[in-house]
Amino acid sequence: MKKRPLGRLEIPIVPYDKVPANVKPFDAVNFFNDEFSIGKVVATHEYRNKSGELLCYSVTQQCKINNLLRIVHPIRWCYNRNFRNNCWEIKGFENNEFTPIYGAEKLANNQKTVLIVESEEKADKANERFPQYNVISWLGGVRTVDQVDWSQLKGKEVVICTGRKKEEKKARKVISKELNYHNIENSYINDIKKLPSDPQQSKKGWGLVTNLLNKLKMNSIKLFTPKKEKQNSNLSRIPEEVKEKSPLITREQTSVKINGVDISKIFKKDLLDNNKIVGTHEYRDINGKLLGYSVRFKEKVTAKNKKSTEKILPISCDIQKDTNSDNWVLKPPTDNGSTPIYGAEKLSKNDKTVLLVGNEKAADKASKLFPKYNVISWYGGSKTAEKVDWTQLKEKNVIIWPDHGLNGVGLGHKISQTLEKFSSTKVYLVEVERFWLDLEKHKGWNLSQKLPDGLKLRDIQLILQKGERECGMRITPFKENENIKNNYISAKSSSNIKLKSTSNNAKSKNLRNDPPSQQNNSGRDGR
Repeated sequence: MKKRPLGRLEIPIVPYDKVPANVKPFDAVNFFNDEFSIGKVVATHEYRNKSGELLCYSVTQQCKINNLLRIVHPIRWCYNRNFRNNCWEIKGFENNEFTPIYGAEKLANNQKTVLIVESEEKADKANERFPQYNVISWLGGVRTVDQVDWSQLKGKEVVICTGRKKEEKKARKVISKELNYHNIENSYINDIKKLPSDPQQSKKGWGLVTNLLNKLKMNSIKLFTPKKEKQNSNLSRIPEEVKEKSPLITREQTSVKINGVDISKIFKKDLLDNNKIVGTHEYRDINGKLLGYSVRFKEKVTAKNKKSTEKILPISCDIQKDTNSDNWVLKPPTDNGSTPIYGAEKLSKNDKTVLLVGNEKAADKASKLFPKYNVISWYGGSKTAEKVDWTQLKEKNVIIWPDHGLNGVGLGHKISQTLEKFSSTKVYLVEVERFWLDLEKHKGWNLSQKLPDGLKLRDIQLILQKGERECGMRITPFKENENIKNNYISAKSSSNIKLKSTSNNAKSKNLRNDPPSQQNNSGRDGR
């Protein structure tokens, strides 16, 4: 049966019985000094209430068999049935008892900010390093965090620092909920994994914590804020001046801005700490109005032989009907309820041929390679292609370059069939499956990546011209940029060009002088 949080019980529950004043102090070494002891005593901690009266002890033993294993015993002054007398005993927790707070006697003496950590040993080290804070912990670790009377911290500013492990993060959330229940202002910071044995010698790890604590001391922020009801707003366009109110994540962290938008108030601090921003893509409608952004993150890798992963998260503006305020939120941008087209603002400026690719990264790269095309994409990939308003491509000449692979080719056919329904739109689908590329090695290949061995930039140009010719479009001329060409073609193709440049010089000149209509381009795209 799941324990009910004791902080919400109406029945007054007291901690352990107070230890009488005439009792001899507990001697942990003699108590555990026998042949049946599991290990050596390495630490003993006193637990007192806010009045300074002794409640119990906790003893930490280092296991004889495994030096890395440490066991914590609660020692209480209680009645022993065998001896029929009161004595020091190892006694666990009862369901009707509060777990005592380590360092509770400090709470009544001053108004310092309270720092909560997950163990007594860490609290002792933090007390030496941060005398300006009341550093406390509790008995039993993460297993007993829901049995602590956190109402003792009323009137205090609290910073929670309980570690980065999964169970320690859960403990942090439990503490924050209890503090919010008692209307106690609280915030939290991430823990440092390796604590220095001598705080005076180490300035790296604890220096970071000190700076964060100094920031949080005067600006304590609630970890959990009440959730607002979702507002279904059809108006998704962003006004020129956006007020940054009520961000999703309200916690103290370094400001990170993208085009004037402070994303540190939208994305979680853990995400910004463990990932770096490698790209941002701006979405506008066909009239140039800003709709939102998609931000591409790449995981920071420290371990060897570990591949970093990429993730794309959207931000857009949500207009609240009740307050009529504009807030940046973690939400995909929309264009009048449909999935927006990346680069849609180019469509109304000129009548260039449209090159449709599979994602924003490929669109950015292809725009640099082929500036005489309007290169576009859409948000969300294959999952949102059906929600795109493709009527914006009416009366346009469109070349579709899908990602290599079964999924990309199939999606390209679906989009092509949709656009062919518009009688005024000319469509050509590049058959990337006829390049005969290795499916495993080049799965998902698109124009944002380096060309496979044997395929040259000039081949891509001729394929685009072939599509324009077959569909009766205007042929787009090309002017090769050597800097882009050298950076884009594969290494093997580059070496082949250098080796054969002298022998095939005359032949290449003749090919370049021939008009496109007289060249045999069927072999260029795998036909």
